[in-house]
Amino acid sequence: MITIKEAFMLLRIATPADIDTIYEITKTSLGYDYPKDLMKEQLLTIISSPHDLLTVATINQEVVGYVHGAYYLTFYSPALVNILALAVAKDQQGKGLGKALMTHIEAWAKERNAKGVRLNSGAEREAAHLFYESVGYTKVKYQANLRKLF
Repeated sequence: MITIKEAFMLLRIATPADIDTIYEITKTSLGYDYPKDLMKEQLLTIISSPHDLLTVATINQEVVGYVHGAYYLTFYSPALVNILALAVAKDQQGKGLGKALMTHIEAWAKERNAKGVRLNSGAEREAAHLFYESVGYTKVKYQANLRKLF
């Protein structure tokens, strides 16, 4: 257990029992209102994937945050871990949970011989950028996010 500002936090691998809380944190902290049934289906796939890590932070056995990372391998850069989501419940922000989750995903990356960690963060998420910089991340570039859905 880790002491976080007078509370005990435990990091553990997410389980299917955590899905409803992950959904709520995603909706309230990140603003993503993806259909709950589709999110649940995708979370079950992620939880069982050997290439992904979905870790939750708990306080008093209640999920209060999570980080999702995936092994990122291309032929034009060293192997990395891509952080796909980091979220902490709004009432728990500023207590060190995000930093603990980032440290955890970095350790997971090192265990897999990744050479670093990458992430994308929306241009409007300036507070998130300041947080990432405070834990050692450097802005590399700004880029467009293009998509074609089927």
